[in-house]
Amino acid sequence: AVKRGWILQTRSGRNLGTNVIVDLHTERFALSDDLIRIDIEDPRLRNFALAYLQSSSGLGVLRRDKSGSVIDHLGAEQLEALE
Repeated sequence: AVKRGWILQTRSGRNLGTNVIVDLHTERFALSDDLIRIDIEDPRLRNFALAYLQSSSGLGVLRRDKSGSVIDHLGAEQLEALE
């Protein structure tokens, strides 16, 4: 289950780095465990984080430490290490 306001970050595959914010529609679904759930309570900080992660700079930072020999992969620890 997911909660409205969470940022869902893809962590593997061809679309590595794609993310969305959970809205009223999305929170009704049970989603894959292949999504990192980011819970930031402050709405201004959450929206800033989302905008940064969706920017070319943010995507570059996310993808620079990817792992995996066949399928690109991110770990939660890589997101937690972002300043």
